Amino acid sequence: MPETTVQLEELETRVAARYSEKMAALWTLPDSEFSTVEFGPDWANHLKPSSEPRPTARTIEISTVDQPLPPPIVPLPPPIMQFPREQWITYPHKRTISLLIADRMIDLWDDLTTEQQAQVGYLVLYGGREHVA
Repeated sequence: MPETTVQLEELETRVAARYSEKMAALWTLPDSEFSTVEFGPDWANHLKPSSEPRPTARTIEISTVDQPLPPPIVPLPPPIMQFPREQWITYPHKRTISLLIADRMIDLWDDLTTEQQAQVGYLVLYGGREHVA
């Protein structure tokens, strides 16, 4: 069991990194699944910008020469926080146990069902923590 907060942070970092690697591998499509049949072999040509000229400041006629200038732009005031920031209580022993269980479940990742994989994510995010505000 980690005895210091530094060891707990290292465990959190390691388990979160392993979990994100597993999830990235789960949701990343291989290159062979990208189909260019819809667009044909020159599908990249559809991404080029249009050859039609766009209007610029020189092509737009401005008829406000005789009108007075608009008032200067006043910056907006700083935002006022309407809600307090989220606050979480972390129980170090419960958090450590949750992360160790999640770490062991990541070792068995290929044998887990989809629901169990979601539970691993729940343990990594919320295990050993309590939302107070």
